[in-house]
Amino acid sequence: MRVLVVATAYPREKGDIITPWLVRMVKELKKRSIEVEVFTSSYKGLKSHYHEGVFVHRFRYLPAPFETLTHDKTAIDRVKENPIFIIHSLSYLIFGMIGIFRLVKKRRYDGIHLHWPIPHILFGIAARFARRVRLIASFHGVEIRWLKRDLKPLLPLFVALLKKADVITANSNHTREELLPYLDARVIPFGVGFQKEVAVGEGDYILFVGRLVERKGVEYLIRAFAQIKDEIGEDLYIVGSGPLMGRLKGLSEELDLRERVRFFGLISDEELTRLLAGCRVFSLPAVVDRKGDTEGLGVVLIEALAYKRPVVASRVGGITDIVIDNKTGVLVEPGDVDELARALLRLVKDEGLRRRLGKEGADYVRDRFSWSRVTDLLIKAYRGEDHRSDPLRHSGAD
Repeated sequence: MRVLVVATAYPREKGDIITPWLVRMVKELKKRSIEVEVFTSSYKGLKSHYHEGVFVHRFRYLPAPFETLTHDKTAIDRVKENPIFIIHSLSYLIFGMIGIFRLVKKRRYDGIHLHWPIPHILFGIAARFARRVRLIASFHGVEIRWLKRDLKPLLPLFVALLKKADVITANSNHTREELLPYLDARVIPFGVGFQKEVAVGEGDYILFVGRLVERKGVEYLIRAFAQIKDEIGEDLYIVGSGPLMGRLKGLSEELDLRERVRFFGLISDEELTRLLAGCRVFSLPAVVDRKGDTEGLGVVLIEALAYKRPVVASRVGGITDIVIDNKTGVLVEPGDVDELARALLRLVKDEGLRRRLGKEGADYVRDRFSWSRVTDLLIKAYRGEDHRSDPLRHSGAD
């Protein structure tokens, strides 16, 4: 079986860290004897090439100096920053459709897997004009909200086009529910690789990892930590970068937490592994932001649980597919600083509870989110096989 994976971006060279989950997905499919190729955009004139044994077809859409819509930032972020990127986006769509039509005309694929199907369903339809091919469209959460919020007049068009796909997938039950008024989908989450035990002792810190944007809820975590700082010896470690970095550092100083809250910025995979494996408690206090965006899944929670770390997270979005209250972690209401503070304090103080939640959480995610299971689900989608008995369909309700 030969599958063409369509995405906005893919690593440009060895060491490029973008879309690591997609690279891993491709590797796992290859292990199952699926022949995989990638179709994505150029970056500053970059030609088609091999990346870790996978051929990456890159289409040109503008003169090389202007091909910056993707890879460094998301296309949505580019357009928000500068409306001139609307022109880049239109060129991306036109030349992407032409490019995939030509490719599928000369090379046969059994399936085309469209990530971020808004707008990539347009590429799938263009490919169908070249020859009949199965289309698998995978939603990751943000696209449907973006369409309903910013491109509402185009909603009927995209729904009509998406109904031509053979299979639609969602990365969580939350994303599936957002699609349900318009489309049905099967749930196929991100997979996570489970490493061998890391020889790191439990550290004296509470950990957050993620982009520093409103929907991650880091402000509430800092405020909750301020409430309990005098009752615990742990510090708060914040890993990641983003537009709210300056504001969050200012909040820490305002709350007299300069010596207790540490901002790491971007760190290496090795350092991230060490911090995840050694944290006393991991927290993702996500919220729904002013634009209606929230966590589509919360993959970092799976990674923390894989190391048997107890987690505290918000009852929002796809997080509830991962965190089952008092079984695989502790859930709190989004934006409730007092409840978050109580949950953190409870876990820090109760070693037995930490151990139980960490073990049960690790068992749960190993069963539900291993790459072996996720790859099984993908291959079923590619082959058109039934999926209704798989527990991921309603995993958050167990």
